[in-house]
Amino acid sequence: MARIVEICLVFSLATYTFSTQSGNLDEEWKLIVVGRSTVSALSRNTSGIENVHYINSPLRSFTHGHPMDVTYDARNRLIYWSDCFLKTLFRATIEGANITILTDIGLNDPRGIAFDWITGNIYFIDRVLSSYVWANLVVCRNDSNLCSIVVHRELGLLASIALDPNEGIMFWNGQKGIMRAGMDGTEQMAIVTTQEAIEVTIDLQASRIYWIERSEGLNNLNSALYDGSDRKIVISLNTNSFDVCVFENKIFWRDQKAHYIKSADKSTGSNISTEFRYNGRAVYSYNGKATYRYGMKIYHIATQPIKRTNPCKNSPCSHICTISPSPTRPSRCFCPVGMRLNNNNLRNCVEYEGASKLVVALKNTIMTMRFNSIGTPVFDSTTIPKIGKISSIVYNPVNNTLILSDTETRKIYEYSIRSKQLTVLVGNDVDNVTGMDIDPVGENLYWINGGKENVEVMSLRTKTRVVLITLSTSLDNSSVIEFSGILVVPSKRSLYISGTGKDMTEIWKFELSGTNRSTIRRLNTDKPIILKYDEESGNIMWVGTEKVEFMPPTRNNFHFTFLTQPFDVVKYKDRIYWTDMFSQDVIFRSSSSIIFHSKERRIKLESLENNSTLNTFSGMKMTVLNRDPWQLEILRRLRNKHECSSMNPNRKRCSHLCLLSGGDDFVGVCRCPTDFILSQDGMTCIKQTCAQHEFTCSNGKCISKSAFCDGTPDCSQREDEISCGINQENKLNCQDWTSGEFFRCNMTGICIPKSWLCDGTSDCPSEDDSDERECNLNLMCPDGFFKCNTTKLQCILSDWVCDKDNDCDDGSDENQNCEELNNRKLCPDDYFSCNGGECIEKHMVCDGYRNCVEVEDERDCEQKYNISMNTPSVVLITLLLLSIIIIVVILIVIFLKRKSRTPIPNRVVELSELSNNLVN
Repeated sequence: MARIVEICLVFSLATYTFSTQSGNLDEEWKLIVVGRSTVSALSRNTSGIENVHYINSPLRSFTHGHPMDVTYDARNRLIYWSDCFLKTLFRATIEGANITILTDIGLNDPRGIAFDWITGNIYFIDRVLSSYVWANLVVCRNDSNLCSIVVHRELGLLASIALDPNEGIMFWNGQKGIMRAGMDGTEQMAIVTTQEAIEVTIDLQASRIYWIERSEGLNNLNSALYDGSDRKIVISLNTNSFDVCVFENKIFWRDQKAHYIKSADKSTGSNISTEFRYNGRAVYSYNGKATYRYGMKIYHIATQPIKRTNPCKNSPCSHICTISPSPTRPSRCFCPVGMRLNNNNLRNCVEYEGASKLVVALKNTIMTMRFNSIGTPVFDSTTIPKIGKISSIVYNPVNNTLILSDTETRKIYEYSIRSKQLTVLVGNDVDNVTGMDIDPVGENLYWINGGKENVEVMSLRTKTRVVLITLSTSLDNSSVIEFSGILVVPSKRSLYISGTGKDMTEIWKFELSGTNRSTIRRLNTDKPIILKYDEESGNIMWVGTEKVEFMPPTRNNFHFTFLTQPFDVVKYKDRIYWTDMFSQDVIFRSSSSIIFHSKERRIKLESLENNSTLNTFSGMKMTVLNRDPWQLEILRRLRNKHECSSMNPNRKRCSHLCLLSGGDDFVGVCRCPTDFILSQDGMTCIKQTCAQHEFTCSNGKCISKSAFCDGTPDCSQREDEISCGINQENKLNCQDWTSGEFFRCNMTGICIPKSWLCDGTSDCPSEDDSDERECNLNLMCPDGFFKCNTTKLQCILSDWVCDKDNDCDDGSDENQNCEELNNRKLCPDDYFSCNGGECIEKHMVCDGYRNCVEVEDERDCEQKYNISMNTPSVVLITLLLLSIIIIVVILIVIFLKRKSRTPIPNRVVELSELSNNLVN
């Protein structure tokens, strides 16, 4: 297995002729080294005595991780380092003061890091955790609020990066050799063919690169020009040699076994001598134990010369500007992950409409943060004045809206993300919504009405409400006293509800029609249980006060203990996000089993600290605005085949409410509101006939005539108290009792939803086709929808046009000059085109997740971006690891056989002897 090696290069100050703008050339140089948990500065005093100064002390808990590499800004006396354990980039002064987190969002496994001393940008390599070879080369602004992926390809396990900003080029060691590219990611090429390159650095003065290469049991120090020519071996070192640097005319390296620092002539490799010895211990140690180093740099202003003007100083880029090697275009604009350049000017960044986001709601404020972003988290905040306090929030992917409940106004609203418009969905009889979820297939909204302790469902198309489950009547023989969580999973055709009682909590499973209850979990707790669905694994996830678990348990069952009581939880890909009961922070951690260490990390919503209306405690609710193409495609396929879906031409035409059944087939069940019954066709709801002495409410409810005009509203629409004192026959039509949402059939007088008018199918019973007569062919579809070329008004999403699926009944969505349209719908240059027409960002290719519906973004990853060089086989790596394991097992067996020959009473095997035997 190749070992980690770092090379650094420094030139003699006497021969350095490059100009510098600031900094002290007379200052003594320092060696900045990375240990197992420390970043240190090594130097000598005037007497030649070595000094060790910790920049990142191992006693500082919040930075006590595993540093990987280090870089610096000599002019501002700043040190930067990457930490693979904390998944963070840190910054501090050379004296070790003002340690701050530079970047802690979106990182997987940060490795090599480099500083562009002309623009101030930070470059680093972030390895994709699901791959041994794929990684992202990322550039961040110096404030690190904004980061972009410059290169996404095979960079190797030990990838490092070196910059020459004066030439606008960078180098890194990849799986296939030493790579060179512009600092904007252009002109990528392999300049050295090798499979054993470990670390790379550059000689700015001579325009040469240096790297360590493992060859035939030796670590060879190699050198070549920037174009890969004039390649030569400077010196061959033993495999115990690490940490190579060049200074003046000498090469320095550390001999790990002898604890020496040695040197030789950098041109010929001759005159090997011992330079330093540190009392038989490693050069940098902690508590008397040698640390395994990972990175090393020489710190001095002369190593960062400036020979060109900063092309980004007055850049028109809206977000990120990098140096480019092109003489005609010295700079290039980049956008943060989740945004793209405007095609009109390639300078301004616009948000990608398909970006998935984390949504956080606090009181009357909605905050959104793009997933997959890299850098310091930035929340976009919107305050809705008409809202008092949001108690629940869910995302409706059908029309890209948020549905939220307000405990102060006691209403349920729909909020348009695009138009920022707020409309009332449910305006009455909403006491206290304690949980809410949506079925986007049947377009039904479910919620827990805490004030009445029941579960209700409402059709988002007809606005019909039905009480599904009542605590007092539906859950007989149960000790539960209140509902606490609700979850709708259309793909499983199931509804999950949690209820809490004295010293116990139960989790039940229902059909989406509210029938067939079964208890699937009993817990010994009286605390509320949060229910969520894990899209990645397809398992139900429940969250208590101490841990989160999946149902049903699997080999990948994940659970951990919360440090604080969670208020709400969501999961996106391999990360779990939650809010707690005692802060205004969003906390997250990885749930992936392949991550060896995973710590909780907090996003402080600093914008809330300055908002006086939010300074009192109020729990934050969350949801995921999931616009991943494969998720939307799965939803589309479900809606195409289910009887309750408005997209299904053979749908079950329930007049009021269609609920998904719990069977394997995608069939629907029609339900009617209170005091309505199904007619003989099993789909149409008709009002129950009230007795002669009763008054009929608009919803079919029968009340005594003595309650009519008695000053107290008994009907839900208050019609029993309207026009009181006027003697009139109480004969209402559809327009009167539904506010225009229904149409009365001419022959039968039955009311049907107006949305069914002119849809190509007669929905009125018997021979009555009055709903399909006199259709207005000039009706228009809403923005973002396509109108099918039929005699009816059929609207489909614009994105479904020319997607190779017939969504219109007449197939007109696939006959609209699709070839020309597809040419217009080509993905931008920085996006990958899926077979189904979806566009995903290129860094999502070969990232271990399904982003395209047909998973073509995860196929043939080793062949993607091929540069005509030999790629080391993953099979060989696997065989090498297996060989090491077999050797260790053989050594243990030999030791145990030797031990069996030794009389036990006369000999005690010491731990140190056991270690020596294993090594031998």
